[in-house]
Amino acid sequence: MSVKKITYFDVEIFLKEHGGGYEEILKSVDHDIIKGRDRSKNKVPLYSTKYRLKDKNSLYLKMKRKPKYTKITDATDIGGMRILCLFEQDLPETFMFLLKEVLSVKHRKILECSLFNFDATDIDFYSDKQIWEKFQPDFFKNFNKNFKIEKKTSGYRSIHFLLESSFEGEKTIEIQLRSLLQDVWGEIEHNMLYKQASNHSMSNMFKWLQNDLANVDSMLSQFKEHEKKSLEGEILFNENFGPFSFMGYEKIIFPKGLQNSASKLSRASDSYVKTCKSRKGPVVKNEKKNEILTAFKTVKECLPKYDLRKDTALKYWVLMEEAYVSFCLGNRKEALSIYNEICHNELYSDRYVPRFRAGEIYYLEEKHTEAFKKFDEAELILEGQNSHRENNDPVSINRTFNHYLIQTKLALNFWRMGGEYLPLSLSHITQAANLARALQNNPSALDDDKKSMIEGVLDNNVCWFNLETFHREWSGDSISVDLKSSDEKTSKRAKLVQSRMRVVKKNFKLLPDQLNEECPQSNFLDTASWFFYTQYLIEMAEHKANLKAASKRQKSTRQVDHEKRGLKYLTMALAYVRKLISSDRGAIRLNSVRLQNEHLKQITLVAKQHGLLPKSSNLDVF
Repeated sequence: MSVKKITYFDVEIFLKEHGGGYEEILKSVDHDIIKGRDRSKNKVPLYSTKYRLKDKNSLYLKMKRKPKYTKITDATDIGGMRILCLFEQDLPETFMFLLKEVLSVKHRKILECSLFNFDATDIDFYSDKQIWEKFQPDFFKNFNKNFKIEKKTSGYRSIHFLLESSFEGEKTIEIQLRSLLQDVWGEIEHNMLYKQASNHSMSNMFKWLQNDLANVDSMLSQFKEHEKKSLEGEILFNENFGPFSFMGYEKIIFPKGLQNSASKLSRASDSYVKTCKSRKGPVVKNEKKNEILTAFKTVKECLPKYDLRKDTALKYWVLMEEAYVSFCLGNRKEALSIYNEICHNELYSDRYVPRFRAGEIYYLEEKHTEAFKKFDEAELILEGQNSHRENNDPVSINRTFNHYLIQTKLALNFWRMGGEYLPLSLSHITQAANLARALQNNPSALDDDKKSMIEGVLDNNVCWFNLETFHREWSGDSISVDLKSSDEKTSKRAKLVQSRMRVVKKNFKLLPDQLNEECPQSNFLDTASWFFYTQYLIEMAEHKANLKAASKRQKSTRQVDHEKRGLKYLTMALAYVRKLISSDRGAIRLNSVRLQNEHLKQITLVAKQHGLLPKSSNLDVF
């Protein structure tokens, strides 16, 4: 008895009648998967999903390739979905999420699960019968038949599910789970081998290349694991981070009850403020937490005599300091709630500090969009208020100093976001410098505390951010040669980096006092070592250009000068490296330590190449 052939017309009619049902099933599954990826807690580490309804040409050709198919629904991939993870090590967690939360919905039923090209350890995990019995009891009843371990000649790794859904009538779709790298490989294999069966000679080549691909996937997973541990350390370190600096109140909003030096409340608040200002660095140590909490308790003991419902200025001060103390103690949720309450109160619509503080907390919690929204609000208020006051107004002086602190903090925050944000960091640190210069031009504007927070620190920050920007802009070639280039883009960039280096040198000249201290801060030492290493790179680029020019002229001129100067700079960089390694870096951000270590490694590696350090030398970089 002959089997009726499936025609192109049959395929067209089938997709017209049933295609919509398949698409609804795919949309439903995709919706549940994306919810897991985008939820606020316990996010599933999947990168993306994509699904498709097989088009009529592809489905018709599949019917031709598979003569055993007697009906169109014998094809199990009419509806297909791919779930991609960035790293192979993310597959197990995503696999468990699918079994527990997506494929276990009552109208969904897993018919088959196939593993392609996984090693024994992975197979043991994915074939754990206890997991299947718990989350997919119907599948488990025929586990040996339903669970398949297969090998493909191409070698790419993937997990395939056949899922039956009664959501739109009983229909079967195929879901594939794999890493992004394996997906690219699968696409190449599918197009070059699977759909073009004549290319038999390529099979072995694909198998050989797959071994390299597996190694690359493994290396990427190791990179991710390294970054994960670094981020975990950063999060742990951040837990003890408190508010950035202590910002004073403008006299115009300072409570009258705190201005009377004879009152008990005023004395208590002065003691509390002094305690807060004595905190050094971003980390709030337990001893300092106790001191701040004790000092604020003394303040609160004085408050029953005052009616906070009528005295809105005092109420604002109390709320702000309650939030500040909570922030210092690590109770960020409580602090954020208070700051947001203040921000939503129309009485305090002109207050920039609560918005800045709320932004700080959002930032520490890795909620960057919310953080920068709050920072923007604070800046808009500050810019509006500063445009209506004279520079020597006491209120304006305090506000300008606070604005300087905020700009400095924003520069650091954007730097932490990565290279693409570096120009924004530079913009904020430049604004901070302009504000600081305005204050320094007014002798009566700065007390000793304010001076200590500007002098040296600002110059180092401006120098460092410009130095980092220089490395981002510089091509690594001879600046003098590029300046003479006939290519307008090249010469323009050379002028830009030359100008940038002038700014770096100008600010670096202002740092000797800080660098000559008995125990210089590690940030100053890092700037110094990186500055001299950069000078070394510039000189060696010039030396290389001279060698190239000399080879064309068949004579040697002015080469030794640049090389000697370069090695002199490298020696100076190495001297600061030694100081930096022996310095105390316990009070700075973990990512600052990581960056300093990268600088140290680059400098010491080059120093060994030039014989300035023995190759066996192992400077302790942590």
